[in-house]
Amino acid sequence: MENPLLSIVVLSYRNTSLVLRRALRSIREQTEKNLEVILVNANAKDDEYSVSLEEDVHLCDEFGAVSTSLGCPSRKDFAQVINNGASYAKGKYITFLFAESAIHPEFAAKCTRALEEHPEADVAVCQAWGAFDDAFSNEFRSPPQGNSQGDVSLGEHYLGESIYDPSQLVFRRDVFIRLGGFDQHVECLYDYDMWLRTVGVSGEKVVRLPDKLLCSYQPESQSHTKRPSDKAIGYLQLYDKHKSYFKSNPDMKTELFGRVESNYRKSKHFTEWLRYLFKYWLIRIRYSMSPRVRKAKKLHGQEKERKLFDSSGGRM
Repeated sequence: MENPLLSIVVLSYRNTSLVLRRALRSIREQTEKNLEVILVNANAKDDEYSVSLEEDVHLCDEFGAVSTSLGCPSRKDFAQVINNGASYAKGKYITFLFAESAIHPEFAAKCTRALEEHPEADVAVCQAWGAFDDAFSNEFRSPPQGNSQGDVSLGEHYLGESIYDPSQLVFRRDVFIRLGGFDQHVECLYDYDMWLRTVGVSGEKVVRLPDKLLCSYQPESQSHTKRPSDKAIGYLQLYDKHKSYFKSNPDMKTELFGRVESNYRKSKHFTEWLRYLFKYWLIRIRYSMSPRVRKAKKLHGQEKERKLFDSSGGRM
């Protein structure tokens, strides 16, 4: 396709043919048809997953699907593989879809429309929901409790938002290139690093969609998911990389060290767990005693009293 509106980079890593077909089916059902599909084979050459992927690529021929084979020995190499796949993209916008996930039929139309209507925004972020893995599932068509009727909102950052999957983000492709893509030197948390760089450090503007447009299926086998010890190391790398940002945002720093402590506990690295448990509580105590936080709590308390007074009709 000459001038696609949206490039969808699909990453397949140890996904069965049925799971991959579910992701590709969700792309074929998009109401926006001006799409480009780049199917990235991150499996070892000639293994069973690679063979099934090559057989399925024709399913998205209508979008000018391109298949590229980029061996990926482990999940640690995902950032490099995703960046290589993105280098083939020609669309005005770009997004990334892990094959175990699937997108709602309105995903491409709503995300690109939000960016078209807000030219000052650099990234669109939609909501996601989780579902138990079933290769024959069509749950991606119908989010639980339907889609929100709230308004699309524009802001400089939404770091308080929970980003469960990089597929929730749709970038302007020139912005993704300017940011340098995903950082392959960050231990397994390249997606969180990109979120931090995009809306925290770089201050890119985000347009937030209230709609649930991504279904993130939870695979029964967790053999290629992130290990807690790797995630703990990744969070510490993020702190070193963005130290000035975390120091100026103590709430984010508190949350990050809480995640470090939690992952070391899960991985049963008890020495490191106790070390970061102590550090986490020390940060929390310092944060709660800071003048800025105490002032904010005081103002919050005054606001609660005012609302209570108003709701009682002044009878207090």
